[in-house]
Amino acid sequence: MRTGRILSLALALALTVAATASGAAGRTYFRQPLTGHVAYKPKHVLFSNATITRLHWRGWNGRHATATGRSRVNTCIPFCAAGKIVYGSAKLTMYHRYKTGNRWFYRCVKGVIRVSGPDQRVLWCPPRS
Repeated sequence: MRTGRILSLALALALTVAATASGAAGRTYFRQPLTGHVAYKPKHVLFSNATITRLHWRGWNGRHATATGRSRVNTCIPFCAAGKIVYGSAKLTMYHRYKTGNRWFYRCVKGVIRVSGPDQRVLWCPPRS
């Protein structure tokens, strides 16, 4: 009876160590759309007319990762140089994981930016190289 408990504890410990090791090997990164900078759980994402900051991630390293944060958007009305800067909240989703060498990356990001007026949608998904 006692030997069975010891064996089951040893097996549980071995499985925990194996799961932890495989999770560390599956670390996923993201390449910024404008700069190409590689980051693990980025704190901000830059688009041509929007910046999403203060990102708090859920599900990172999984098939999809979602984040909430703050947004700064240039309305580009009537054109970007004369556009108004507006602030709001944002929700992003990273998806399409792929592996390059020994590193995982999210290839695509989509999101909704809530500012005054209608919500704005962002989508960045470069072709596979």
